[in-house]
Amino acid sequence: MKNIRTKFFALAFLALGISAGITSCGKDDEGDNNSGTKKTDNLKGTFIGTHYLEISDDLLNALSATLPPDPETGEKVDLKEGFVDTLSIQVVDGVVKVTSNLLDVTVEGEVTADNTFKIKEHKYPQLQLGSSVTATDASVQTNKDVTISGSALGTNVPVALRLKANKIGTFTIPLNITTKGTFVKTEL
Repeated sequence: MKNIRTKFFALAFLALGISAGITSCGKDDEGDNNSGTKKTDNLKGTFIGTHYLEISDDLLNALSATLPPDPETGEKVDLKEGFVDTLSIQVVDGVVKVTSNLLDVTVEGEVTADNTFKIKEHKYPQLQLGSSVTATDASVQTNKDVTISGSALGTNVPVALRLKANKIGTFTIPLNITTKGTFVKTEL
């Protein structure tokens, strides 16, 4: 009798578990965008634009004065002109990978919403900002999430970064600078 009762409770418990599993299967969490995969259709391609440092002209002039001439052109560097960059973006296994030609680095980002990503702080002993500017004890991250609203060529994408460094060129002072710029999709 005891054995039959044990089998009955085990069978009832199994049936209850199966019933609960079947009931929850196929239910949609309507209106809950966090339950599903976020869209990444637009998070790919090549984008060209300029990063502009958001600091006073006086500080930009002082930093520019400490830099050697551009080795390629021989011209004095003017940081007010910003830094032209090409960004290549792709999603691999749910992770956004952004390659900056200017910095010669690839960083990983996180999808935060449909066609939107952020890059957490990545630290480097040195970052080359073009051919003549070196940032020492540096880090880079997005200052706000980046949204790529379209997939067509010519799509404009606002990009805001945060650059931290203890030294830029020969100018030694801890800096925490934001950049902004608009990048244009040039390749799918």
